Amino acid sequence: DHPNLGTAYNNVGSVHYCLDHYDLALDHYNRSLKIRLKSLPAQHPDISMTYENMGLVVIPQLLGAGAVQLTEICGY
Repeated sequence: DHPNLGTAYNNVGSVHYCLDHYDLALDHYNRSLKIRLKSLPAQHPDISMTYENMGLVVIPQLLGAGAVQLTEICGY
């Protein structure tokens, strides 16, 4: 798996996130992470970016409206 494929999955996940398709976004972020963990050094910034994107999907779902307001304040 080439790192560019991980980037493509991450980008598709971001589109789904913007469209409020959170399950599809998380699926694509997971695919991206799997590829990036195999093809990039452990400390590569793209890996942490994928984890951050996954958090943006999962944390508001876990914490509810307060987390959504917090992410909006932070500019996400």
